[in-house]
Amino acid sequence: MKKIVSLELPSDKHKGEFFRHLRDAGKVPVCKNCGKLFQFGFPDSEDGVSDYLICQENLLLCECEYNKIVKNLYNQKEDGLVDIFNYYEKKI
Repeated sequence: MKKIVSLELPSDKHKGEFFRHLRDAGKVPVCKNCGKLFQFGFPDSEDGVSDYLICQENLLLCECEYNKIVKNLYNQKEDGLVDIFNYYEKKI
């Protein structure tokens, strides 16, 4: 089957620019441990889903132990408010 659309960015330069854009303009938090983008930080919109899928394809998403810790925290909280400051940085 032939691929019609590729979500893979063509070079490391493009990956870096996309990462910086999401970190700075999109304000997606960055893991303090591995330096990748936090999966729960993407907006719940078409653009947010698109950005998430591009990051997933280009290995820009955090999958380290901090990700597992924060997932567990979110699962335990009923009100959805979780302090992730110890695990993730967010540009302001």
